[in-house]
Amino acid sequence: MADHAGAHVSGTDFTDSVCLHLVFKAGEEEPFLAALTELLAGKEDVDVGSPRFAEF
Repeated sequence: MADHAGAHVSGTDFTDSVCLHLVFKAGEEEPFLAALTELLAGKEDVDVGSPRFAEF
């Protein structure tokens, strides 16, 4: 799902929950967040960092 949305998976953490570290081009995360909210019935815990210049 993340790959289809244009994200780059920069890391994953597996503990009692799964944490995905995804990198998007600025502004391209919105459709992914909407789909994630729909898929998880609004029970997702998402933190979005501020945009920054970096190589993609």
